[in-house]
Amino acid sequence: MNNPHILYSAEKVSAKSRLFKLAQLKNTELMRGKTVEEHRVFQQRLAEIRPIPPNISVAEDVVANVHCEWVTREESRTDKVILYIHGGSWAFGDLQTARPVGVLLAEATNSSVLVADYRLSPEHPYPAGLDDCADVYRQLLRNGISPERLAVFGDSAGGNLALCLLHQLREEDTSLPSAVACASPVTDLSDDSALFRQQPDLIFTQHNGEERDIFSLYLDGQSPGDPAVSPILADTAGFPPILIHVGGDEALRDDNVAYANYAVAQGSPVICKVWSEMFHDFTIAGAALRESSHSVAEIGHFFMKHMRQ
Repeated sequence: MNNPHILYSAEKVSAKSRLFKLAQLKNTELMRGKTVEEHRVFQQRLAEIRPIPPNISVAEDVVANVHCEWVTREESRTDKVILYIHGGSWAFGDLQTARPVGVLLAEATNSSVLVADYRLSPEHPYPAGLDDCADVYRQLLRNGISPERLAVFGDSAGGNLALCLLHQLREEDTSLPSAVACASPVTDLSDDSALFRQQPDLIFTQHNGEERDIFSLYLDGQSPGDPAVSPILADTAGFPPILIHVGGDEALRDDNVAYANYAVAQGSPVICKVWSEMFHDFTIAGAALRESSHSVAEIGHFFMKHMRQ
């Protein structure tokens, strides 16, 4: 059946991208055997070797008691904001590791990018991280940012939080952002999800001397059948335009397509683009890969189209 809201990348995959994918798969396999703390250190070391471009400014801030960072360029408008919710299995990542993606978003748009350093599991399981993101979003509104000039981007677990944020805001009757874009979001935390059934290395880590799946660490007893954690179960009526980019060779592909089909069936404006042969969260590789650069450019265009000028 032809689904116009499901798009497929037609461009030929580069040899560099195939090599990068193999390296990513090997790295994910190795990380499965590392502890949460070791994984965090590894990510920080990777971030240290990615310099900040000379046209980018970075400034720390505290928004609604959450440590954040503004990433801007000279052309960035202060009245247009993209809230970036970083990925990392709800357990990894901080302002330093998220900064390169903030740079990508700032370079692809004329907006200021606010990166939220939300609390992480397993020390702070659900709903701590989601609460932090919601608090930051509400504070932006109170600070005078119009929802028509406010957008949200999230990748992987951050994409899950971005979609869950929409559900929470709509339930409490808070104004929704103009648009949301996600790279490889986690849309279904249940045992029935395509992701969980495949048991890929990326959903496992070591904690307290045993292998644990990242879902159980994040949920900490919360039911995966709650729409507050599994967007595939949420009522999406009234949601703003949503763009999803997912790799054609990643475990989240089928779940992302299923979410798009589910949301569109409820009348929500969702587009899911599947990028041939690409890997999990390939978008955030940025300038390192042609396909990633194209993905970021399309997301930037999507935001500029839907955020009020």
